[in-house]
Amino acid sequence: MAGGGSAAPSSRRVKVEVQGNDMGAMRLLAAVQLDGEQSTRMIDINANVVEQRLEMMLPGRPGVPLTELPFGSVHYGERRTLKVLMVNNGPQPQPFVFDVNEREEEVLPAAAAGVDGAPLAPHEIGLAARARAAAGLPFRIEPAEGNLAPYEQLAVLITFCPRAPGPIGAPITGDGRSFDFFANVRQAGGPTTVLAGGSADADDEDEEGAGAGLFLLQLALVGRAVAPKIELSHRSFDFGLCPANDRRDILVTLRNASGEMPVTFASNRVTHFSVAPASGRLQPMQSMDLVVSFRPNQLGKFNNTLHLVVNQGVLTMPLRVSGV
Repeated sequence: MAGGGSAAPSSRRVKVEVQGNDMGAMRLLAAVQLDGEQSTRMIDINANVVEQRLEMMLPGRPGVPLTELPFGSVHYGERRTLKVLMVNNGPQPQPFVFDVNEREEEVLPAAAAGVDGAPLAPHEIGLAARARAAAGLPFRIEPAEGNLAPYEQLAVLITFCPRAPGPIGAPITGDGRSFDFFANVRQAGGPTTVLAGGSADADDEDEEGAGAGLFLLQLALVGRAVAPKIELSHRSFDFGLCPANDRRDILVTLRNASGEMPVTFASNRVTHFSVAPASGRLQPMQSMDLVVSFRPNQLGKFNNTLHLVVNQGVLTMPLRVSGV
């Protein structure tokens, strides 16, 4: 101001907190009186409280929220991928991050016994579940994190890939295992939003990431891992005497004893011995005749092992062959 006796105008920073209890437009006037001033100042406050939330749904089923994603049965060592849509139903960008956790309370009956058959204590069950998770989660999500623009929908690929419980190619015992997990979507930080029933603080701009870790959405992931059930009429083949450059055949029956899952198979070829057909696919409960052949092209006594590989290595069955 011109003229030296008057005090310069002062400014104050005022914190305004909005409590969004009901969705819709809201407006109010706030009377503010600063210390040392006689006059009252009016602040016009208005906001539109909206429902800021994420939803999961299946492609082709808009408007139908998805709470559980069933994968059905999958062989150990194989994978099944399903696509879901994650939708941001609010006017604010929504950063997110996925984490996958086992729903331990649902699997306690199947994991409640130790090596000696004695019941596990609750903390031991938790440790066992964490050890299984460290060995490799059966569910994978892509993308695992990102940022959804207002009203954007994002395709998310969720893969069920149960690992065999033992070494690759080793026999798998038991009827299989059910997996019951949660895919949790959490806020990864970013701008604060006004949620119905929540609040936004206009003075929190320098508290970066204040919303990190906020739980946004939960999707149940369920699937069952089963072992291939293959039966062979016999696994040892003695062809006896066979002239050089001649051929001897033995018929063997291969059967898929599973009533729910198809299997694939492939056989290698070793010197003088082979299997035909060398590869194929068996539907549930289907049988197929294979021809194991001995074709020596020189004199001598021959012993070897063919390998019948099921489901690309999930299971390997040795076939012992010999001939003179």
